[in-house]
Amino acid sequence: MSQRIRLRYSTIVNYVSMMYKVAASLAFTVVVARRLDVESFGVWGIIMSLAAVLLSPISLWGFWVQRHQARGRLEAGATGFALTLLYSLAVVVLFAVAGIGSESLFGVNDAIYFLAAAPLAAFFCITNYLNLLSRVVKPELIGYVNLIYDTLRVPLAYYLLAYARMGLMGVIFAVEASQALSIVYMLYSLRGVALLGIRPSWRLAREWLKAPYVPTLNMLITGLRGGFRAYLASLTGSPLPVAYYNVTFAVETPLLKASNAATPALYARMLRGGGKVDFEESLSIILLFTGFIVASLLAAPRGVLALFGHDYVDAALLLQLVTIYAALQSLVPVFSNALLGVEDVDKDRMPGLRRLAASLLVKVPAVRLAMLLAVYALLLPIASYLSDSPLLPVEALAVLLIATRIPLIAYYLREMKKRFPISFPRDPVLPIAVASTVAAAAYVLTGADTAYSKMFWLQLSYLVPRAVAALAVYASTLFALSPWFRKLLRDALHYIASRRA
Repeated sequence: MSQRIRLRYSTIVNYVSMMYKVAASLAFTVVVARRLDVESFGVWGIIMSLAAVLLSPISLWGFWVQRHQARGRLEAGATGFALTLLYSLAVVVLFAVAGIGSESLFGVNDAIYFLAAAPLAAFFCITNYLNLLSRVVKPELIGYVNLIYDTLRVPLAYYLLAYARMGLMGVIFAVEASQALSIVYMLYSLRGVALLGIRPSWRLAREWLKAPYVPTLNMLITGLRGGFRAYLASLTGSPLPVAYYNVTFAVETPLLKASNAATPALYARMLRGGGKVDFEESLSIILLFTGFIVASLLAAPRGVLALFGHDYVDAALLLQLVTIYAALQSLVPVFSNALLGVEDVDKDRMPGLRRLAASLLVKVPAVRLAMLLAVYALLLPIASYLSDSPLLPVEALAVLLIATRIPLIAYYLREMKKRFPISFPRDPVLPIAVASTVAAAAYVLTGADTAYSKMFWLQLSYLVPRAVAALAVYASTLFALSPWFRKLLRDALHYIASRRA
C-alpha cells in the first residue's frame, strides 16, 4: 500500500476506534456505577484520577522519543522504554504509599484497593508510552489497541461484578487484565522497533530530561483546557454553569476525535520529510468527518440537547457556539503537528536553550498557551457581570474561545506558508461545504429541531431516522460532487478486497 493510502487508512482506523471507545467508555461507566455502591464508585474515581495525574511526567521524554525515533535513531525507543519501566516502578511505590495514607489523603480507608491498583497504574504508564511511540512508528496500532482494550474491559467488568460478586476489586482486575493483554499485543506489534533488543542510551536520556520546556508547555495547555469547569464554578459560585458546560462541550468529543485520529500519521510523515500533500490529505479527511457533525449540531441543537434532558433545551445557542469553536479547534492539532514535524532544530542533536526557544518547538505551544491564558483573563471580569444567568457565563466562554482560535489558526497558517506552499484543497473542501449545507437543510425539512420528548428513548427514536436520512444526503451529495471522495471509497474497497484475497 502506498504511503498516502496508509495515511488515510491509519486515520480512518483510529477515528472508528475512538468513536467505539466513546461508546465503550459510556457502557463501562454505566456497568460500574450501577453495580458498585456510591462509596466504592467514589474510590474508583480517586484511583483513576491519581493514575491520570501520574501519567503526565512520561511526556517529558515521550515527546523527544517520537521525534528521534521517527528520524531513524532506533536507540530512542529503547531508551524511552527503559525510562518508562523505571518510572512505572516508582508509580507502584507511590500508589502503595497513597493506599497506606488513603484515610488522611482522600478520606477513605481502603488501602487494599490502592495496593491492588498499583499494577494498574504501572500498566497505564507503559501503555501511554507505547501509544506515544506508536504514533510515529505505526499510527494505526493505536486504533487496534483501543478496540482490543475496550472490547475486553466491559464484559470482564460485567462478569466480575454481576456473577463473581467481586465489587471494586473486580473492576480493578478487569481493567488490569485488559491493559496487560493490550501491552502484550503492542509489544508484539512493535517488535520491529526492537524495544527489547537495543541498549538504552543514558546520554540521550539525560539530554531529554535537561530539555523539559516543550513537554511542560504542552502539559500546561492540557491542564488549562481541563480547568474551565472549576474556573466557571469559582467565578459564578454555582454548579449550574458547569452542568451546561458538561452537556454542550461534549460536542467537542467527536470533532476533536477526528483531528486526533489524523495527527499521528501526519506528524510521523512530517518528521520523515513530508510536506504539502500530507498536510492537505489529513485536512481533507478531518473535514470529511467533521462536516456532517457540524451540520447536525448547527441545524438541530434542541433535538440533540433533548437527549441529555429537557432542562438543557434552552442551551441551543450555546451548543451552536460551542460547535463553531470545536470546528475551529479541530484544525489546531493539524496545523500544530505539521509545524512541529517540519521543525528540524533537534534533528542531529538536542539544541541549547536559546536555539530551542527560538524554534517552532517552543513557539507553537507558547502561542496556544498565551491564547488560553487570555481566555482565563478576559472571562474573569465578564463572568462577574453575567452571573445572573447560568447560561451567559458559558456562552461568554464559548465566544472567547472562538475569538482566540481565529488568530491562532492565522498564526499557524503564516508559519506554514514560510516553509512550504499550502492551500485548502478545493476538492473536497467545497463539496464538503455544499454537502454539509444540504444535510443541514434535510434536518430542517424533516423537523428534527421542532419536536422533542422528555423521554430519552423516544427522543432518540425520533432523532436517529432523521440523522440517518441527513447522512445519506450528505454522502450522496459528496459522491456526486467530489472526485476525491469517490477515489477514497474506491481505495478503501480495493484495500478490503486485497486483504480478503
